[in-house]
Amino acid sequence: VGAQSTAFGVVALLGLT
Repeated sequence: VGAQSTAFGVVALLGLT
C-alpha cells in the first residue's frame, strides 16, 4: 500500500508540474 501511495503521489506531482 505504501509503495502504491508513493507512486500515486509521484504521478500527481508530475501532473501538477
